[in-house]
Amino acid sequence: MSHYQRETTVNASPDAVFRLLSGCDSWPSLLPHVRSLQSDPTWSIVITLVWRWIPLSLSLVQRTVPQQREVEQRFGGRFGFRASCHWRVDAGPGETAVLGLEATVLRSFVPGGAWVMRFVMRDLCDQTISMIRLLAEADREAHVNFT
Repeated sequence: MSHYQRETTVNASPDAVFRLLSGCDSWPSLLPHVRSLQSDPTWSIVITLVWRWIPLSLSLVQRTVPQQREVEQRFGGRFGFRASCHWRVDAGPGETAVLGLEATVLRSFVPGGAWVMRFVMRDLCDQTISMIRLLAEADREAHVNFT
């Protein structure tokens, strides 16, 4: 298995960051690397991501724990690929949020999953973190400047 952890401070409330993170139905309009989401009869979601220029279709099962501001995601793909992402949003210093991620490649068509984690999952996770941070901070800034 291959792991990736990242934590970043966001200048926004933890609740605002959690709303962006957990609202996967709005991801195609908010996150440029998410092209589409479609529900299927098995209660999972088929998500189409774009890594560099390559479209990737994965099944996504997401479990949200609002009281703890946590999101658990399980991804599955072709050739038996399996990965998980555990997101959490904690209160940071002042009125900020700390967005944390632990991603794990559980099974990969590449031995050990290191290549998939290093070049695909890590890049997609970083893009997600960057956009959530940008959107949450812009929302806070707009409310400060225009209220």
